[in-house]
Amino acid sequence: MRKPLIAILGLLTILMLSAPALAENLSSSDAKHPGVSLEAWKNSTQAEKYAFLLGLMSMVEMEKTWQGEHPLPFKQSLIPSWSAGLADLSFEQISATVDSYIVANPGNMKRQVLEVLWFQLVQPKLTTSLGK
Repeated sequence: MRKPLIAILGLLTILMLSAPALAENLSSSDAKHPGVSLEAWKNSTQAEKYAFLLGLMSMVEMEKTWQGEHPLPFKQSLIPSWSAGLADLSFEQISATVDSYIVANPGNMKRQVLEVLWFQLVQPKLTTSLGK
């Protein structure tokens, strides 16, 4: 019981320390649409990017654990999709995907990082698994 508590406290500490730096990168127009834009991502340090990814992955894992052995059906939860889409990928690989998208699409800097992750990593695996 102590190890999960220590892990959660560590995660919260990392997120608390990184949040102000990410918030500084948000423009006033981003405040209307909470989330991390590609512009904020590009202006973040690697540690801040990894903290964001750690938070995302932790939320997916916590929800997956909460759902237990009987996860919600596909149409009621995106957790199985996110979990499968990001499985076997390191933070370096996920971060590189976002960075590559930014280089290839410099005109889409207002797009959200989660949207890029969904369409670049999750949806292709989902489409493949549903097609089988």
